[in-house]
Amino acid sequence: MINPKTELVFHFFRHGQSEANVKSEFISGDEDSPITHLGIKQAKALGQRLKKENLTFFRVFCSPLQRVVLTAKIVCSVTEHDFKKAIMVSGS
Repeated sequence: MINPKTELVFHFFRHGQSEANVKSEFISGDEDSPITHLGIKQAKALGQRLKKENLTFFRVFCSPLQRVVLTAKIVCSVTEHDFKKAIMVSGS
């Protein structure tokens, strides 16, 4: 149970660059375009920034798409957060 006086803060992050981003293709959210090498670097940089800023979080929510899962796994690894506790959320 959350204390009613507790402030909840939500942080939203987009996945790293995907192959579809590079090809300038418009894809629907359900299409599973893989993350690029730059996208992996972006995810690592995000994790390092969160760690440097000492940003802590208790839950990770992400879609089951591979580009999102890989981004979340990388960020969790860098920030030493247990990705096994992440909650997969499907839009459909």
